[in-house]
Amino acid sequence: LRNMTEEWDYHKWPITLTGDEIEDGHLVRWFGAPGHEEYGNKVGFHIFVQWHLHFQLSRVAELAREVGVVLKGDLPIGVARYGVDTWCARRMFKMDMSAGCPSIGDWSAAQNWDFPLYNWDNMRADGFSWWARRLQQLARYFTAYRIDHVLGFFRIWAIPRHNWTGFQGHFEPCNALSRDELR
Repeated sequence: LRNMTEEWDYHKWPITLTGDEIEDGHLVRWFGAPGHEEYGNKVGFHIFVQWHLHFQLSRVAELAREVGVVLKGDLPIGVARYGVDTWCARRMFKMDMSAGCPSIGDWSAAQNWDFPLYNWDNMRADGFSWWARRLQQLARYFTAYRIDHVLGFFRIWAIPRHNWTGFQGHFEPCNALSRDELR
């Protein structure tokens, strides 16, 4: 849809669905509805390609396990702001914030990666099912993982969405350390 509408922001797409509606098949029915054939054919092609990639990587993983080779996958801490994860599970993200990193000394070098922050309260209330699905999918192919920016699970440089640099960020959570923790 992003390529067909030439619009990155899924809020401006011709279809608005929640993650539950997408999982219930509303999206498939929308693509199959009269007048949406162009979308359906193009999306169908990408589904076909991804299915073949899944099949091939599954076979490689199976063969690697049979001969004792460990495949190591990469688990990035961030997700694309307007990617399928945020489209289907909007409540799991703080879309008004971006992740990044502070600079050391020179504030002009602070970075804004433009990844939305996780809404850990909503994830906890949901039993971390989004993370469980993500890890289950990776486990189909990989035996080990490298977690990119693993510190992001504990704290992350949080920047207001409207700020293009990382200059006005802060660590989240912003818990003070006690003297005992510094010893």
